[in-house]
Amino acid sequence: MPGQPPVVFKPSPAEQTLGNTLALAIDGVIKTDIEDLVQTSRLGNEMDFRELRPLFEKTILLFQALSTANLDFATETRLQRLANDATGIKNEFDQFKTFPPSQLPNRRARIDQYKRRFEEVYESVAPVLGVSQHANLEQYEARAKASLNLLEEDRGKFDSQKAEMERELKETLLKAKETAQKVGIAEHAAYFRTESREHENGAKIWLVITVLLAVATAIFAGWNYRRTFALLEAPPQLTGTSPTALPAGAIVQLAIAKFIIFSVMFSAVLWAARIYRAHRHNYVINKHRQNALSTFEAFAKAAGDSETKNAVLLQATQCIFSPQSTGYLGQEKDSEGHSSILEIIRSLPSSKT
Repeated sequence: MPGQPPVVFKPSPAEQTLGNTLALAIDGVIKTDIEDLVQTSRLGNEMDFRELRPLFEKTILLFQALSTANLDFATETRLQRLANDATGIKNEFDQFKTFPPSQLPNRRARIDQYKRRFEEVYESVAPVLGVSQHANLEQYEARAKASLNLLEEDRGKFDSQKAEMERELKETLLKAKETAQKVGIAEHAAYFRTESREHENGAKIWLVITVLLAVATAIFAGWNYRRTFALLEAPPQLTGTSPTALPAGAIVQLAIAKFIIFSVMFSAVLWAARIYRAHRHNYVINKHRQNALSTFEAFAKAAGDSETKNAVLLQATQCIFSPQSTGYLGQEKDSEGHSSILEIIRSLPSSKT
C-alpha cells in the first residue's frame, strides 16, 4: 500500500544453500554444447540425436530464463525440486555425451525418456518463471518510475539551465549591443573631432593671413598718405610745378589707380577675414557635435526611463544634423527645420512596421 516501506527479503541459510546448489546445476546445463549432445561426429547421421536438437535448445533456454528469475517467492521445497530438476537434466546431458555405440538398440528409449523428462521439468519450472516475471514486472515498473522521476528532475535542471543560459545570452547580447553603440558613438565623435581640428588649424592660418593683409594695407595706406601730402605741401621750387599745375585728367587717373589698389587690398583683407570666420564657424560646429556625442552615453545612462533616453537622443541628433548659430557668420538665425528633423526620426520605427 502507498506510504508503507518496502519489504526487504532475506533468505534463510538453507535457502541460500539450495540457491547456490541450483545455480551450479543451472550453470552446468546452460554451458553445455548442443553438438556434444547430438553426437553426429561420433554416432553418424543415422544414429545421432539430431531429433532432440530443438528440445535441447528449449531446455537450455528454459534454464537460462530460470538463472535470471526472481526466486524470493520460492520455498525450500520448491528450491529443492528445482535443484533436483537442474541436476537431473545435467545428468541426462552427461548420458547423451557418453552414449556408447553398443547401446544403439536403446536409442529410441533414450529419446522418449528425455522427452518425458523435459515435460516434467517444464511443468516444475514454468510456474516459478510466471511468478518471477510478475515480480520482475513490479521491479521494472518501480525502476521505470524511478527513471521517470530522474528524467523529470533532469528535465527541471535542464529547463533551469536553459533559462539561465538564455538569460546570460540576452545579457551578453545586450552588452554587445551597448558596446557596439559605444564604439559607434566614439567612432563618430572621432570624425567630428578630426574635422574640428582641421577647421581650427585653417582658422589660425587665415587669421594670420588676415592680420598680415590688414597690416600691409595699413602700412601701404600710411605710406601713400605721407607721400601724397608731402608732394602737395612741398614748395613749387622743389617740385618744379605747383599742385594746381597738374592736368585734371592726370589727377583722376592717379586717384583711380590708387583706389583700385586700395580696393584690392581691402577686399583681400575682407576675403581672408571671411574665410577665417567660416573656418572658425565650422570648428565650433564640429566641436559642439563632438561634445554632444561624447556626453550622450553619460546622459543616456543617467536617464531613468526610455522616454528620457529618447529625448536625449533626439536632442543629440538635433545638435548634429541641425545648423547651429555660432556668431561667426553674419545674420545667423535658428534653423526652421528642427521640428521636421525630429518628426522624421520619430516616424522611422513606424515606417518600418
